[in-house]
Amino acid sequence: MIIEERNKSRVLQEQGLSIPMSNRSHLNPRKRLLKDLAIETQKVRQSGFHVLMMMDANEDWTKSDGKQLKEFMQEMQLCDPLYDIHYDDEITPTYARGSKRIDYILMDESLTGAVHRIRTLGLHEAMFSDHVMVYVDIIEKEAFEGKMNRPVRIPSR
Repeated sequence: MIIEERNKSRVLQEQGLSIPMSNRSHLNPRKRLLKDLAIETQKVRQSGFHVLMMMDANEDWTKSDGKQLKEFMQEMQLCDPLYDIHYDDEITPTYARGSKRIDYILMDESLTGAVHRIRTLGLHEAMFSDHVMVYVDIIEKEAFEGKMNRPVRIPSR
């Protein structure tokens, strides 16, 4: 009976219908989100673009509780340039009520050579939030091989 209920819930979910709370115990939202991100990452790459992803992951991939994020990064061949550049330094926790880093800028390894600087700002430095801001400065010519797609301003059309 439980297996039948779970299968029914999956069918409902795939059809975009709501699933009763009593049938949701087997769902793993984090796993589903990472699966969806993997699909989108592959689409971006198939379109000929590099991946640069910013996220509030709510887990630290460098700790034991960040296993799912670490596996996603490895599977998608994404690196964490803040960690790669500052691994010897104490990296600021990115959540005001926590002691871990849970906010990331992840990217294709091919883009790491274009990273001029990547850091975190202080809490409330750029905006009022319970997270610190993570930023990256990219050298455009290196990241985009000199090819720029700049939208035309409306008055210039």
